[in-house]
Amino acid sequence: MYNREELLNIRKSFRLLGPEGMSIEILEAHAAEFSEKFGVALAWETDQIDNGGTMQDCLVLFNPDHKDDYYKIVVDFEVPGMLAALSASVTGESANGINRAGAVALMQGGKMALANLAGGATETGAPEDCAVEKDYYAAMYDIVNALIGAGEV
Repeated sequence: MYNREELLNIRKSFRLLGPEGMSIEILEAHAAEFSEKFGVALAWETDQIDNGGTMQDCLVLFNPDHKDDYYKIVVDFEVPGMLAALSASVTGESANGINRAGAVALMQGGKMALANLAGGATETGAPEDCAVEKDYYAAMYDIVNALIGAGEV
């Protein structure tokens, strides 16, 4: 279970609901589709977010080879009408010491951000391990944009 206050938002957007509506199962199907389309290793599990007393289902995306040592992305939604308000947030930590702001910048800016992100003073992993982790976050940019981006579900 996650606490809303501990999540760092990457992106929020609104999508028109298709005939199927919105559900965790629909997000899972899209996550599988986009993982294959963009060639990004991706696994997920369902969980819940505590919104100060009310619970909300969410989908937690992570690197299957680094479940507990890379940051995770928590995707959730509200359906206030014909639109779904989707949100993607970062949680967890990096075993290589990559700071969360840097990881978020990569997930918001992709490969272009990667070229501009220098090694941080907090990085404790080997330079090649840090580079692989940063590449993963930059690749997640496409997944987040496709899954959370505006359009019709």
